[in-house]
Amino acid sequence: SGSHTALPVTIMKCRQLESVLEIVLLLLEAGCQPTLDHVRLTMLRVPVLQSVMLHAATTPLSLKRQCRKVIWRHMRCHTGGRNIQPVVRQLEHEIPFSLL
Repeated sequence: SGSHTALPVTIMKCRQLESVLEIVLLLLEAGCQPTLDHVRLTMLRVPVLQSVMLHAATTPLSLKRQCRKVIWRHMRCHTGGRNIQPVVRQLEHEIPFSLL
Protein backbone atom coordinates (compact mmCIF):
# COMPACT_ATOMS: atom_id res chain seq x y z
CA SER A 1 0.00 0.00 0.00
CA GLY A 2 0.99 3.65 -0.35
CA SER A 3 2.25 4.08 3.19
CA HIS A 4 5.05 1.62 2.47
CA THR A 5 6.42 3.56 -0.51
CA ALA A 6 5.19 7.16 -0.48
CA LEU A 7 7.20 8.25 2.55
CA PRO A 8 10.60 6.83 1.58
CA VAL A 9 10.22 7.91 -2.05
CA THR A 10 9.47 11.47 -0.94
CA ILE A 11 12.39 11.47 1.49
CA MET A 12 14.81 10.08 -1.10
CA LYS A 13 13.71 11.91 -4.25
CA CYS A 14 12.56 15.34 -3.15
CA ARG A 15 15.45 17.81 -3.09
CA GLN A 16 13.80 20.87 -1.52
CA LEU A 17 13.47 20.77 2.25
CA GLU A 18 10.24 22.78 2.35
CA SER A 19 8.65 20.43 -0.19
CA VAL A 20 9.74 17.33 1.72
CA LEU A 21 8.29 18.74 4.93
CA GLU A 22 5.01 19.66 3.27
CA ILE A 23 4.58 16.31 1.50
CA VAL A 24 5.59 14.14 4.48
CA LEU A 25 3.29 16.03 6.85
CA LEU A 26 0.45 15.68 4.33
CA LEU A 27 1.08 11.93 4.01
CA LEU A 28 1.15 11.51 7.79
CA GLU A 29 -2.09 13.47 8.13
CA ALA A 30 -3.66 11.26 5.47
CA GLY A 31 -2.78 8.17 7.50
CA CYS A 32 0.55 6.90 6.17
CA GLN A 33 2.15 4.98 8.99
CA PRO A 34 5.96 5.13 8.90
CA THR A 35 8.07 2.16 9.87
CA LEU A 36 11.23 2.33 11.93
CA ASP A 37 13.17 1.94 8.66
CA HIS A 38 11.48 5.14 7.47
CA VAL A 39 12.57 6.85 10.69
CA ARG A 40 16.18 5.73 10.16
CA LEU A 41 16.07 6.99 6.56
CA THR A 42 14.70 10.31 7.80
CA MET A 43 17.55 10.63 10.31
CA LEU A 44 20.01 10.42 7.42
CA ARG A 45 18.21 12.46 4.78
CA VAL A 46 15.94 14.94 6.62
CA PRO A 47 17.02 15.09 10.28
CA VAL A 48 14.61 17.94 11.03
CA LEU A 49 11.72 15.45 10.59
CA GLN A 50 13.17 12.75 12.83
CA SER A 51 11.06 13.46 15.91
CA VAL A 52 7.85 13.80 13.87
CA MET A 53 8.49 10.50 12.08
CA LEU A 54 9.44 8.68 15.28
CA HIS A 55 6.29 9.90 16.98
CA ALA A 56 4.15 8.82 13.99
CA ALA A 57 5.85 5.40 13.85
CA THR A 58 5.29 4.69 17.53
CA THR A 59 1.79 6.14 17.92
CA PRO A 60 -1.25 4.22 16.67
CA LEU A 61 -3.44 5.95 14.12
CA SER A 62 -6.47 7.74 15.48
CA LEU A 63 -9.86 6.18 14.85
CA LYS A 64 -10.55 8.94 12.32
CA ARG A 65 -7.40 8.13 10.32
CA GLN A 66 -8.04 4.40 10.50
CA CYS A 67 -11.58 4.88 9.20
CA ARG A 68 -10.38 7.22 6.46
CA LYS A 69 -7.76 4.69 5.30
CA VAL A 70 -10.33 1.88 5.16
CA ILE A 71 -12.77 4.04 3.19
CA TRP A 72 -10.06 5.12 0.73
CA ARG A 73 -8.81 1.52 0.33
CA HIS A 74 -12.32 0.33 -0.53
CA MET A 75 -12.78 3.20 -2.96
CA ARG A 76 -9.49 2.41 -4.70
CA CYS A 77 -10.54 -1.24 -5.03
CA HIS A 78 -13.95 -0.18 -6.35
CA THR A 79 -12.40 2.13 -8.96
CA GLY A 80 -9.59 -0.22 -9.92
CA GLY A 81 -6.98 2.16 -8.50
CA ARG A 82 -8.16 5.12 -10.55
CA ASN A 83 -9.33 8.52 -9.33
CA ILE A 84 -11.55 8.09 -6.24
CA GLN A 85 -12.94 11.64 -6.27
CA PRO A 86 -16.21 10.74 -8.08
CA VAL A 87 -16.86 7.98 -5.53
CA VAL A 88 -16.06 10.36 -2.65
CA ARG A 89 -18.64 12.81 -3.97
CA GLN A 90 -21.27 10.05 -3.96
CA LEU A 91 -20.61 9.46 -0.26
CA GLU A 92 -20.74 13.11 0.82
CA HIS A 93 -24.23 12.73 2.28
CA GLU A 94 -23.70 9.27 3.76
CA ILE A 95 -20.65 9.68 6.00
CA PRO A 96 -19.14 12.60 7.95
CA PHE A 97 -17.11 15.00 5.82
CA SER A 98 -14.13 14.60 8.19
CA LEU A 99 -13.67 11.00 7.02
CA LEU A 100 -13.48 11.93 3.34
